[in-house]
Amino acid sequence: MTFIWNLWNFFYVVLTVYSFLILGRIFLSWLPQVQGSPLVTFLSKVTDPYLDFFKRMGIFRIGKFDLSSLVGLSLLNLVSALVQSLRDRGEITFGFVLALILSMLWNLLSFVFAGLAVLALIRAVSLFLNASSNPFWSALDKILKPVSAWFIGLFTRKIQKYTVTLLLVAATGGLLWAGGQILIDWLIRICLGIPF
Repeated sequence: MTFIWNLWNFFYVVLTVYSFLILGRIFLSWLPQVQGSPLVTFLSKVTDPYLDFFKRMGIFRIGKFDLSSLVGLSLLNLVSALVQSLRDRGEITFGFVLALILSMLWNLLSFVFAGLAVLALIRAVSLFLNASSNPFWSALDKILKPVSAWFIGLFTRKIQKYTVTLLLVAATGGLLWAGGQILIDWLIRICLGIPF
């Protein structure tokens, strides 16, 4: 083991631990009952300066969704993969960097496609079961109605039933996710084959 390998390994471990701290911060931010606890305060002090950099950009907000934390975590994982490559192979090729960037972008897009598909399917099933009185459903509708209206507007001006639109959004999101996964795997293999 050389000094250089140990140095890259140290950076890799630090980036991995920091990624887990960010994940913990993201998940705990969804639980209002733990806000202000010593653990959340610690995680905020450690991770918020990095995450706030992406939030200040403002371009990662899509409607009610703030994807800035996901973008920040993806970028951190990209840097971590570069450091791991330097540690394990001692080099970074253009094809490898390109493959990592494609992978990072796909991770963000696939999260959106799969998330919309799952949420739309859950909401459609709840409508079939007449389970719509919960405030959760109205909060979910605030997210899904504009998306489904935009989506159906791509194909027709005719107003469709909300349940039908949700099923179309779910099916399309699932198809985009599956087809995109096949395409991105093929593109990554091509990129990794680039010799420089």
